[in-house]
Amino acid sequence: MGIPVTAKILGFAGSGFENRAAASLYIAAVSYGITLAMLNVLVPLYALHLGYNLKTMGAIISSQAVFQLGLRLFGGILSDRFGERLVLLLSFLSVLVASALFIFVSQVAGLVGAQVFVGFSRSIYWNAAHSYGSRVSEVHSGRILARFLGYSSGGEIVGAAIAGVAAVALGYPAAFAVCTGFCAAALATSLIMPSIPRLGAIPTMKQIMKPLPRLFTSKILWLGIIVAFVSSAQSAMVGSSYPAFFSQELKFSAAQIGFYRSVYSGGLVIIGFAFGTLMVRFGQKSVYSLCMLGMGALTLVTPGIGYLVLPLAGTMMPLAVMVLGGLMLALGCAFGISRVLYTVVAAENSVPGERGMAMSVVGLGWAFGQLLIPVLFGYVADLVGLANSFYIAGVAMIMVGLSTPLLYRWLAPHPETR
Repeated sequence: MGIPVTAKILGFAGSGFENRAAASLYIAAVSYGITLAMLNVLVPLYALHLGYNLKTMGAIISSQAVFQLGLRLFGGILSDRFGERLVLLLSFLSVLVASALFIFVSQVAGLVGAQVFVGFSRSIYWNAAHSYGSRVSEVHSGRILARFLGYSSGGEIVGAAIAGVAAVALGYPAAFAVCTGFCAAALATSLIMPSIPRLGAIPTMKQIMKPLPRLFTSKILWLGIIVAFVSSAQSAMVGSSYPAFFSQELKFSAAQIGFYRSVYSGGLVIIGFAFGTLMVRFGQKSVYSLCMLGMGALTLVTPGIGYLVLPLAGTMMPLAVMVLGGLMLALGCAFGISRVLYTVVAAENSVPGERGMAMSVVGLGWAFGQLLIPVLFGYVADLVGLANSFYIAGVAMIMVGLSTPLLYRWLAPHPETR
């Protein structure tokens, strides 16, 4: 007997309740993925369109991470205390406000203010969504989290394409209006998501906070924090440095940038459906090394490949698209591995009652990367040029990948007990 269609779509064979919970999570993930991808494409290009330099653009992009360091923990606490559904609703409401603000603002203060709402949404969304997905079915949590990434990334493919086309055809304010519509769809989905009951009494705030010191001293979770930081650095570059490089150095239009961002998200979709197989076949240590070295090497060669295909754009456009598109697809695959890996580390090394807090602790690495990298590389790009900033980032990621044996010897010498 073949695998049921529902199991193929959801990534596991569960009960009716588990299927409904997973399906609603995936639908919300698609809508939110479209929203984030549109903002990731539109915000940096809008800032450049308004005439702001790379340093200002980097500051605008990173402003969404100002509160993430604290809110990462706050979101985990709320998830464990009141349930993930409420946190997801707050997240979707916040990003809806941000998208609506972008329609009307053009000054730096207004753009930063809108980005703060985006940052609030992102800082509480991922912990809640990952915690919800991991609790849909404890047995299949890894597969559900990977499939969640796949559907999120599918939304990002659509969102990036829509953003580029809408910006060119309708203008930036109208493109942000379209984004607001998808925010509303995610918000509506959160209202019908089933709440996953928790075993035992609802924990108090004091009980939720109690394991925090132990989680911060867990060596294996620090491995997850490192993965989250490097993953965040790559994500931040794709949301700031890559649009700037494509726009200023390669002279791509917003529609072209949206296309390549969609191809990049395609790599995440592939990993979302293949992650479980990779882990079984190669093991966590090899997968960790693969994603770090892959992100580093592909970041390192991005400027060279970009300059190489630029002359081909006129006479050999299909070849140019295939080469640069292949680079972005591979980069999306490498990033996709890291994005799932740090959530799996948190899920596999925490009990269900502490899942939200463990996701929050590991997620601090992501928040720090979102805060630091756009500003840092905005200044580095202004100082040494965009291409050289890619070389610096690529070498740094490769060094992290080469340190894999040492990191695993320090941080994961043996499986930790829960």
